[in-house]
Amino acid sequence: MHNRGYAHIVATVTIVVIAALMVGVAWYYDANREETPCTLLAKVCPDGSTVGQHGPNCDWDPCPTGVNSATLNVNAVMNGNVSAETRVTFPFGNVSTSCTDDTDCILKSIDYGYVDCCAPPECPDYTSASYLAVNKEAFDAAVADKRARSCKLELCPDYELVRCLRNTDTHFAACDAGVCVKRAASTSVLDLTVETYPSVDGSTSTHPLAVQIASSVLGIEAEWMDEIFGDGSKRLYLLESEPSIFHNGTHGSYENLIDGDADLILVARLPSDDELTAAGDAGVTLEPQAVANDAFVFIANTSNPVTGLTTDQIRSVYTGATTHWGDLGGSDVTITPYTRNDNSGSQELMRDLVMGDRVMVDAEDMMLLSMMGPISAITQNANGIGYSVYYYEQFMAPNDSLQLLAIDGVLPTSETISDGSYPYATEVYAVIRDNEPPTSTAHRVYDWLLTDAGQSAIAESGYVPL
Repeated sequence: MHNRGYAHIVATVTIVVIAALMVGVAWYYDANREETPCTLLAKVCPDGSTVGQHGPNCDWDPCPTGVNSATLNVNAVMNGNVSAETRVTFPFGNVSTSCTDDTDCILKSIDYGYVDCCAPPECPDYTSASYLAVNKEAFDAAVADKRARSCKLELCPDYELVRCLRNTDTHFAACDAGVCVKRAASTSVLDLTVETYPSVDGSTSTHPLAVQIASSVLGIEAEWMDEIFGDGSKRLYLLESEPSIFHNGTHGSYENLIDGDADLILVARLPSDDELTAAGDAGVTLEPQAVANDAFVFIANTSNPVTGLTTDQIRSVYTGATTHWGDLGGSDVTITPYTRNDNSGSQELMRDLVMGDRVMVDAEDMMLLSMMGPISAITQNANGIGYSVYYYEQFMAPNDSLQLLAIDGVLPTSETISDGSYPYATEVYAVIRDNEPPTSTAHRVYDWLLTDAGQSAIAESGYVPL
């Protein structure tokens, strides 16, 4: 009996000692073994954030249980427009747009060049529309997280994903009511804004020039588009807020300048006698200066075999002495000579450069009241002839059905206009009132047009610089 009890006690003690030894060995092994590296994967949580793996078993870190209360009250701002999201999504992760002041925000392009680890990054130039306003700290954290998960830093320590996420100098990020937003940077060469820019009027043909000047001065992008009223022509439009640029035609703009309803006009000709008289009656002296080159041109249908005329032949057509194309080397059909209304820029150029005091044909059904009139009419009438200015015909109303006629053997081109070999080369004028203060915004733009920067803007519009 006593021997059995003793044996039971010995067995129990032995088991306890063996268990203790096993626990000790396991503890020693666990304390001294190296941790197994986890994979480079990341798990996307319901709120859009990502978590990694830690611990000897590579368990996933817990997802956030809630969203920061500050984030709940903000919206992601993409390209300046508020959306319903609280974060902006980049290819490497979601970035918050919450902020407390401007220093919290930064602009970064979403269309960056995605490069492999250790590969030299090839970063394109991004358009301003691709930049998003985000929280700077959140952006840097997301980039760092992407870098840590995607690259073996010991193999390529100089790799920087952020090098393909350039900032922009055309816009800046600001904090507005707790949200990072994108704003256009002020790059005005004359320190002007849309609000302080002078009121500009002018000829129909010079509207794109006025827009290009404003684009260059204010640092606002511009783009060619179809004319908004659908007359078939093209115009240059600013892509953001536009200053006061309303062109009422050559004569209308002179009237507005005289009356004080415009500060600066851009016109295809010098003032007419009627306009000089009106200015004198109002006690106003006009101060025009040439700022660009253009040309007075004649147009015909491309089906017309006549490709050029002499000045004498044009005068003969427009006085009614010559009435058939056959007399000019073409088909034996009647000529339809289209004219423009009095005081229009084209009509005054026709009188000053070609006709002089000669009496022109007077046919009401051949008088056209807009610059698009001759373009439309001669497109439909293979026997017509009309006139316009080079810039309008080539840039604002290009038409495959029309041809420019050579005059006295010289075809109007940018080169023949620039070197003066085309006989009807003309100038475009900027005009202000002579009592305009030198420090006024109108006078400053007026003076700037003759600087190298001003002439570069004129060339960019398509006009031939001086």
